[in-house]
Amino acid sequence: MIRRRTGRSREGTIAAILFWLGVGVAANVLATWGIAVWQAGVEETLRVRATVGTKMYERSFGTKGNEVPQDVWTGRPTHLSYDDYYLRMSSNTVLRHHCYGVPWRSLECRQVEAESRGVWRYTVELPIPAGANGATSARLPLLPIWPGFALNTLFYAAIAWGLWQLPLALRRRSRSKKGLCVRCGYDLKGLAAGSACPECGSVPRGRG
Repeated sequence: MIRRRTGRSREGTIAAILFWLGVGVAANVLATWGIAVWQAGVEETLRVRATVGTKMYERSFGTKGNEVPQDVWTGRPTHLSYDDYYLRMSSNTVLRHHCYGVPWRSLECRQVEAESRGVWRYTVELPIPAGANGATSARLPLLPIWPGFALNTLFYAAIAWGLWQLPLALRRRSRSKKGLCVRCGYDLKGLAAGSACPECGSVPRGRG
């Protein structure tokens, strides 16, 4: 007796979603760290300052060749992969945020500068070969930025899922045109419409 496949179970669907979200997280983190390595030692091309009450904010945009209007310092331009901004907490203490990610900023590390000393937080230092920028190490950010981290995860998960599904879809289409089972490739010629595949038990769309 042929057992018909009724599709993926609920547990299988949940497992697949979690898997692709995990792929999205991994791709998001790797892409963000890649930007952090690429930007190591790059001088900022634009710096904007503003005073709000008794606090002074200073924002720098670190992508060369891109001009950013000075009135956008309060937001995060979506076309830049890196920016950092400062919060002057007192006359000799500055909290500096380094934010990375594409298409949205998703991870950051922080540096507290006080009395000519800097203490890094939420980061891992990675030694790199000295390049054109002269940097011998890069700071990999570890602190998520919401909702950018979630949006980037979904973005990369969707790309990975699409790249995985494309060759499968092309194979199913090719098998369907040849009269084969789209799942296992068994020859279905001569079987009545609506018949399940004798090999795997699946019923192709359009049959039955």
